[in-house]
Amino acid sequence: MYISATLEKWLRYMNLDITNAMNRCENMNGTGNCENVWYILAVKKCPEGYNRLGCCTCVKSCPAGYKEVGELCKMPTNIKDGKYPTLKACRVDNPKRKTDCMLWGQR
Repeated sequence: MYISATLEKWLRYMNLDITNAMNRCENMNGTGNCENVWYILAVKKCPEGYNRLGCCTCVKSCPAGYKEVGELCKMPTNIKDGKYPTLKACRVDNPKRKTDCMLWGQR
């Protein structure tokens, strides 16, 4: 979730001083571990490999080819997702993606 360009313009225009909020955040999380979000919030930075979603959520990037839909990744339609009687059957049916086959359950 992102804010509109108009809202962002107004938030910048207000020129709020969040120095105290940044100091409190860094006192809790360590110097340099916080960031200013939308010119109104001081929040802990996302861990390496994560991106900020909205004001307060960190999410991992979707794998190549997947579409980002909020906090979820939408699987491409060309990937076959199904059940196979054996691991070998999956690998035979997916020769270019053999490493994607995995066992689930007890069989």
